[in-house]
Amino acid sequence: MQRRHLLTALASLPLWPLAARANPHAHHGMPAPASTPAAPAPVARQPLSGGAPLREPARLANQSGTAGRFAGTLTLAETRHALLPGEPTRLWTYNGSVPGPLIELTAGDQVSLTLRNRLAESTTVHWHGLPVAPEFDGHPRQAIAPGNDFVARWQLPADWYGTYWYHPHPHGRTARQAAMGLAGAVLVRDPADPLAGLPESLLVISDQRFDTGNQVAAHTLADWMDGREGDVVLVNGQHHPRLTVAPGETRRLRVVNACAARYLRLAVPGARLVRVASDGGWLPAPQPVGDYLLVPGERSEFVVTFPHHSGTPLTLVSLPYARQKMMSPEQTAPVPLLDIGISSGREPAAPFTLPATLRPVVPLGTPVRRREIVLDERPHDMAAHAGHAMADPQRMAEGLFLIDGKSYDMDRVDLEARVGEVEAWEVVNRSHMDHPFHLHGGRFQLVAIDGRPVTPTWRDTVNLPPRSRLTLLTRFDHPGELLYHCHVLEHEDAGMMATLRVRA
Repeated sequence: MQRRHLLTALASLPLWPLAARANPHAHHGMPAPASTPAAPAPVARQPLSGGAPLREPARLANQSGTAGRFAGTLTLAETRHALLPGEPTRLWTYNGSVPGPLIELTAGDQVSLTLRNRLAESTTVHWHGLPVAPEFDGHPRQAIAPGNDFVARWQLPADWYGTYWYHPHPHGRTARQAAMGLAGAVLVRDPADPLAGLPESLLVISDQRFDTGNQVAAHTLADWMDGREGDVVLVNGQHHPRLTVAPGETRRLRVVNACAARYLRLAVPGARLVRVASDGGWLPAPQPVGDYLLVPGERSEFVVTFPHHSGTPLTLVSLPYARQKMMSPEQTAPVPLLDIGISSGREPAAPFTLPATLRPVVPLGTPVRRREIVLDERPHDMAAHAGHAMADPQRMAEGLFLIDGKSYDMDRVDLEARVGEVEAWEVVNRSHMDHPFHLHGGRFQLVAIDGRPVTPTWRDTVNLPPRSRLTLLTRFDHPGELLYHCHVLEHEDAGMMATLRVRA
């Protein structure tokens, strides 16, 4: 959609839905996911304290007792959490924790997870980036009704390791269920980890917006158009916590962007930041970075060497990044995420030297076919839908965000492929804003950006700025229906998603 078309259409809309984003005390037009108040409350502006010690996520217990096997249970239910002063916030959680419990696996494990839905609506669970067969990977067809259970099973390959995550995936409800708090991390350990022994921290970063009753605020029209960015950024469910390290310590940071739409341009001014793994696993070699753009759904691993001086103030921040939003203001200042304190009471850490190489990326081979996948937006008669903005702003965005000129239809197959065949996908963004592209079923190799070859890396979520083109090599290992979509969750819900059927 061209900006001039959008602005012309918006001029004819009722004023209050737009003011809901610009004015923090304006009313919202969509019922909150957990409850439907008669009159939605304005967005809260209570101050949040920071500085509490960083908490590691809870861990899911392995109920198997057999080597090489992992069995666990996740219960999805509404729970209350004291995130703000006063009334506890109603959240939807896995096993009652925010974020959900860490599922820690080892490459080669056989996995069985029982999902118990005790929410008031149907949901699914998608195992983002993991090599899970389609029938267990949270496709909208696999909705788990309230009160029902579902068992997801998969076998991890012996060479599959890294940082992954899980989240809901029911079409049309993904963004709202995620806003209620449903997200958790999966860590697949490498038995031959070249960085074994380094201290490490897992950082699951999300954002949130609250109303004056301390509850999760409803989505606005701007949220559905641009993707929802909360007013509060949380790390492991905490606002601006603090990590204490030893002088000169080298630490591994595993970072998950669990936000619906917020781009995280990560940096630690004053410390050496080196990227060692992408969302698909090890990089071929360590990659020093001044900052790194982590898009929604993406994960990355970094090694950070901290100074020896205890008085040095350090903060992990998200620097400004303009993703060309339609209705919402862009970030203009760094957002502090995590304070890092250097303890004078600890012994200085021993120096650590990163290996020169990590894991080679073995090429997938020559593709048997090439495809072009186009992300685009449809010029929309928003004035004709002005009434929907007052009753349900989500409907304003439906059919606006497209893949190959089509909005998602669960009953339509958009592409077909065969198990074991290598394909080259040219993914093109013809829209005016950034879109993170995600393919279900495992991972792919990013081999070119705008036609220029790059060192291949394993990925499952990649950003496409406006008018850009990426070349991916992928191979499908399981038959069934896979999804590919924009990982701005509101755009996904609005239709920027498609179906690939893989035949045996």
